[in-house]
Amino acid sequence: MGHLNRFCKSHPDFHAPAHVAVGGRLDGHEYGRRLRECGADTVVAFAKCHYGFSYYPTRVGTPHPQLQKDMVGEIVEGCHAHDVAVVGYLSTFLDTAAVEQHPDWASRDREGRTEGGHYGRVCVNGPYVEELLIPQGRELLEEYDVDEIFYDTMTLFSPCHCENCRRAFGGPVPEGPQDEDWLRYVRWYRERFSEFFARVAREMHAVRDVPCAFNWMWSARDPNSPPAGIDGLLGDDQYGGESASYNCRYWAGEGLPFEYMTGRFLAGLGDWNSGTPTMYRYAAAASIANGGGFWLIDRMMPDGSLQEEAYRTMAAPFHFIRRRLDYVRGARHVPEVGVLNGWTHLVGPDLRYFPDNEARGRRAFPYRGASDLLTTRGRHFTGLSEGALVERAADYRLIILPEQEFLRDDVADALRGYVEGGGRLLVTQSAGAGPAPAVLELAGVSVEGFTEANHGYFAGETPVLQRSPFARIAPGTAAPLRGYVRPVGGGARFGHGFAPPEAEGDFPAVTLNHVGQGQVAYVGAPVFESYHRYYDHHLAAVLLELVDRLLPDPIVRSEAPPNVETAVLRRGDDLLVNLVNHNARERKSAGYVSVVHHMPELHDVRLRVRCAPGVGRVLSVPEERELPFRESAGYLEIVVPRLHIMESLLLPGYFGEGADEGGEA
Repeated sequence: MGHLNRFCKSHPDFHAPAHVAVGGRLDGHEYGRRLRECGADTVVAFAKCHYGFSYYPTRVGTPHPQLQKDMVGEIVEGCHAHDVAVVGYLSTFLDTAAVEQHPDWASRDREGRTEGGHYGRVCVNGPYVEELLIPQGRELLEEYDVDEIFYDTMTLFSPCHCENCRRAFGGPVPEGPQDEDWLRYVRWYRERFSEFFARVAREMHAVRDVPCAFNWMWSARDPNSPPAGIDGLLGDDQYGGESASYNCRYWAGEGLPFEYMTGRFLAGLGDWNSGTPTMYRYAAAASIANGGGFWLIDRMMPDGSLQEEAYRTMAAPFHFIRRRLDYVRGARHVPEVGVLNGWTHLVGPDLRYFPDNEARGRRAFPYRGASDLLTTRGRHFTGLSEGALVERAADYRLIILPEQEFLRDDVADALRGYVEGGGRLLVTQSAGAGPAPAVLELAGVSVEGFTEANHGYFAGETPVLQRSPFARIAPGTAAPLRGYVRPVGGGARFGHGFAPPEAEGDFPAVTLNHVGQGQVAYVGAPVFESYHRYYDHHLAAVLLELVDRLLPDPIVRSEAPPNVETAVLRRGDDLLVNLVNHNARERKSAGYVSVVHHMPELHDVRLRVRCAPGVGRVLSVPEERELPFRESAGYLEIVVPRLHIMESLLLPGYFGEGADEGGEA
């Protein structure tokens, strides 16, 4: 599929109101030539925008009232002539024209008002899908040689009270959690959308076998495995390299091609000022370092042209990527450390949290904390959905469950088989009732309540503060690793805040259990959520000590300073180690869009790569400059002389004869 070989995508956002003439100056061949010069290998052509207007002479939808030419046809012909692929864009649940022409298609709140803000929002349960969206997708694929199809504007949860929903649900739509049928409605609502995604993909593939993707679905913030027929994963964000790493590391675990999108603007897509070349190279680096593609969102002028600044802006990240394409193309995460981002934990086993975006955001803090910690401390890891864990647990040497309050039964079963077969598991206690009894059984402990104090300490030469109650752990087969230290006076307010440590309590804070051939470490407090909230380097040391104990011989050991990401990828038999510098100060323009003006350069970054048979060279790529190394204690010790935004090391033949999937001899 096209996603696999295309990494530099230009996405000129195009939403033009009815009174504006559009497309008059669009020259497809000149457009394709300029895009190719800037390094783009793919461009998005708007077939239908949020206003519901189409930019080609559609027989199904609503052509833009002042369309000067067939813009989609012009872009496809001209860009293909310059070897630039074209993605057909369809706004999905924002379609103002459809709402105006068919008021019964609109999504409505409980007062009967239409939703969508500036645009009109349509309902998934009305005739819109059958009579407009799917037919227009078919028309686009039949009439134009687009290389991919991209559906945007998936809706967040918002109960719809239109007549179509009432009929389909079989009665009045509940207003909120106080209603008896609320959770039944929530499950029904989710199922309707799941069926929608699967059906649209199936219908498009029946026309032509091109990749079909939906914006922001099945992402780190919606960690549910996609249905059959979904060919790629992607999402747009106005944040920079940190967000790119966070999202791409999760997508890498799903086994599908994935892409990160960001815009060139300083205050969202309605701003016409560009950001800096450094910020786009940085976001691009974090994307391709983890095996993903990169989109840069722009905006066309109404006449179909791009500003010169737009071409200059896209050239910076695209040429940066193209110099590295021969090495990142086809490269995929080496499975070693997997971190579960559980959908069941986020939404609850009965979807009780699904309608509450704020609650879901809070419940994502533990996974975010684990991602923050491992990324900034140079540990390679891959995010895992529950489905990915069940299918591929055996590929990983260590799996981390960061405060997962709820767990599917099949996930618990997979974890038991994984540990008994020799896997290592790190489990941390949630702030709620979890983890699941099956996980506590694996950990060899039981929980006999929680401390009354709102804080406590991990024992050590200097006790480490944890800003939450601790679980009162009763070890069964588990052995204590680190004790709990109670605060002075039982944790009553002390001076300006927390009471200092007093003495070690009568239960452990960290334990280790041996199960079959494997090991399970358990931490009796929500430590990953705490790390996400406070970025406490003492707490980081406690957690990294556990990670290193469970995985003492990772394929790559980074000795880089903090905020240097390590991504370990495999490309054929070659090992690719990507280092991404996250030491820039990301400032927020308008409190939303990340801006990076300068990335400080680091020198003499040290790392160690586990020895493998037949490895005789370490190359710095794309320059293919040989780096010296020495062998010590089973590792190749390497010094990277300079790290600006991204540096990559290639070890040819690392996974050749005599090595397994993880690189071990």
